[in-house]
Amino acid sequence: MIQVAELIYIVPEKREAVLQQFLNPSVEEQRVAWTYGIRNKCFYRMNEMILETFDYVGKDFHKDMQEYTAHPLIAPTLVSKRRRDVPVTELGRTNWWAPVKVAGRILMESPMPDDEEEKPLTEMYRSMVNGIMTEALSDKDFSFDEDDWSESIHL
Repeated sequence: MIQVAELIYIVPEKREAVLQQFLNPSVEEQRVAWTYGIRNKCFYRMNEMILETFDYVGKDFHKDMQEYTAHPLIAPTLVSKRRRDVPVTELGRTNWWAPVKVAGRILMESPMPDDEEEKPLTEMYRSMVNGIMTEALSDKDFSFDEDDWSESIHL
């Protein structure tokens, strides 16, 4: 499983409507996202920004995301412009998104010496259904590419 995070900027006059669209996808949109390995999708408000996070549990991130974003049901709901492709003078006047680079992870294993490693069966079942028990793809952050400007984002 890999975790993905993206910053999304929506122009103020459309921000609330777009956020509500993100938060209330149709059942069909949810099925498409699930099919392409997207789990636990969350949205956070950060002043003028929206932070979107999700877990990816598939086997080929780039292929799945390319197919997911091209899907006729999903494509119209996405912010299509990437931050790196928007001139600096237009950043506050157009919608854009940028992937966020993972700086590091902590608490991946229990720091408690007496913790039992066995999960209760109900928790194991939930993990399997959510795709969490898939083998890790890599330590590389597959959701971020080095040619993006997002490393310059300061909140």
